[in-house]
Amino acid sequence: MAYKVNNEGDKRLLPVLWLILSLFGSLLVFYLLQSFVALEWPIIQLFVYLGFVDVFGKTIILGTTVIIGSQCSGFFSIFVYLAIIFSPITKLTWKQKIKAFLIGSGILYVANIFRLFIFFDFAKYFGIEFLHILGWFLMSAIIFALWYYYNFFKNKF
Repeated sequence: MAYKVNNEGDKRLLPVLWLILSLFGSLLVFYLLQSFVALEWPIIQLFVYLGFVDVFGKTIILGTTVIIGSQCSGFFSIFVYLAIIFSPITKLTWKQKIKAFLIGSGILYVANIFRLFIFFDFAKYFGIEFLHILGWFLMSAIIFALWYYYNFFKNKF
């Protein structure tokens, strides 16, 4: 007696497996890149040169120790931008997505340096928490503006 294989169950399971593998794959890539790419090191050197932090990326503002760490490198913003640009909602070809990602990542990296400069320059006047939160809102707005620009205005570049 031959058994009939039900392929319908397999078809319903594939999107779930794809989602799970994509999520774990993205997290793995994120942590590996964050570990191997020290994007904060040039930023620390710049702010040491400008006199804002010591050689370890530390300073004290209003009695609070502030450290430039991997979270200050702009890597999170770049990774969020990567996810948005390569998502199905972005109406670009693969070549356009890669070009938009490379250009946008450079813009985000430079914008992050300006965010840190504003933070260190004005934290003693406006407070650490306020400027830290304002900086993340600014970076989110830049991510959205880049996506909107490439998705709706420059999708033929």
